[in-house]
Amino acid sequence: MTNIHQPQPEIKKDVHLYDYIEVLLRRKWVVIIFFTTLVATVAISTYSMTPIYESNATILIEEREAWEVPTILTEFTGLKPSKIQSEIEVIKSRTIAEKVVKKLNYDVNISDISNGLDPQLSNIFIPDGLINKTLVVKFQDKEKFIVTSNGSEIGSGSVGSPFTSKGISFTIKDANTKKGKSFKIKKNSFSNSVNQLINNTKVTPKKNTNVVSISTQDSSKQMAADMANSIVEFYREHDVKARSQQASQVIQFVDKQLGTVQGKVDESLSELAEYKSRTNVTDLSEGTKAIIRNVTDLEKSKAQLIVEKYQVSSLNDEILKNATSVSPSALSVLGDTVVEDMISKLSTLESKKESLRSDYTEKHPQVVTLSAEINELRKKTYSSIMNIFKSLNTKIENLSSEIDRFKNQLKELPEKEKKLADLTRNVEVNSALHKFLMEKLNEANIMSASTLSQTQIV
Repeated sequence: MTNIHQPQPEIKKDVHLYDYIEVLLRRKWVVIIFFTTLVATVAISTYSMTPIYESNATILIEEREAWEVPTILTEFTGLKPSKIQSEIEVIKSRTIAEKVVKKLNYDVNISDISNGLDPQLSNIFIPDGLINKTLVVKFQDKEKFIVTSNGSEIGSGSVGSPFTSKGISFTIKDANTKKGKSFKIKKNSFSNSVNQLINNTKVTPKKNTNVVSISTQDSSKQMAADMANSIVEFYREHDVKARSQQASQVIQFVDKQLGTVQGKVDESLSELAEYKSRTNVTDLSEGTKAIIRNVTDLEKSKAQLIVEKYQVSSLNDEILKNATSVSPSALSVLGDTVVEDMISKLSTLESKKESLRSDYTEKHPQVVTLSAEINELRKKTYSSIMNIFKSLNTKIENLSSEIDRFKNQLKELPEKEKKLADLTRNVEVNSALHKFLMEKLNEANIMSASTLSQTQIV
């Protein structure tokens, strides 16, 4: 017989924790080397990384100026479209960023500073011809230094005294140095520096508030703080200047109206007094007085719309000239957040184009593309503003029709009472308009003379 060999079933052995420990112990040097290398790599990477510092500033933006003429929306609802988003666009705009870059010499990079050296530079000016060129400042002793570029000496100077040579100028106020110490200076493209500052700046509104947080980042702790403070400084300066300009326009318009209305007030008062004295008719019925009150209120509302119409017209002229100079607070007269956003975007694009023009010609593809986008948006903006202008004209015409309706009611009165009612109406209307215009003039004068921003640092 043939014996058939039956395969024996494989007996599985349980794996216990001490088996893993035994494996680790047998390969302990591999494990030790791996973890040592990993820790060393992480430590070296961490200590060699350039630290990034963040600085924060918080501001409160007032929603409404005291002198601002109410729009139709605010007149009937007491509400006003929020201008916070428009103000945020101004804070992030290239106009503000360019001022910060110039003030802080943000386009000048100081690097490769020797250990223990702390150069404090001021009044830095490097001509555009040396953009992206590296200047090396090397100290000969505690006071004297030489400046070289590509190995060629440009000039020499001393700590505390202005250095000037070949269009380059700066002053090293302090350095805490000794012989052999050095650092490098490099000027970057102004446009690129503006872009970098914008990218390193974050502007965030606090939900359901008028509070805005401004965060800036830089490898220098002092520069990060200076960036945040300078952005707030130039934004508040822009706010004051724009509101003062807007108030001046209102003053110019209201002042013209006042001259006419004042003459009408004096004339109507004189005519009413003369008529009462001549006819001995001195009183009106309650119904007639009510009609006169309605006419007076409507005339005042009409005057408000006329001022508003003038502001829209002035705003349109300003946008046609330069959208970047328009203040977000001036946009509120439009009463349309969509149009406000269009104008804010137009301002941003025009500012960006102006920055590109410092590096490229009008025929550069980026400039050509941006110009086409600006022209298209400008057409849409103009069309939208004209629609608002037409709407205001329609509202003024409707008020005029309503005023005429009440005037026709007065014509149905007896002759003597009708004449008295007409004269009384003239006095009431002209006096109310004069009071209204004087209030607007005083408020605008206060705003024009004000040097305080509508923003508060929190």
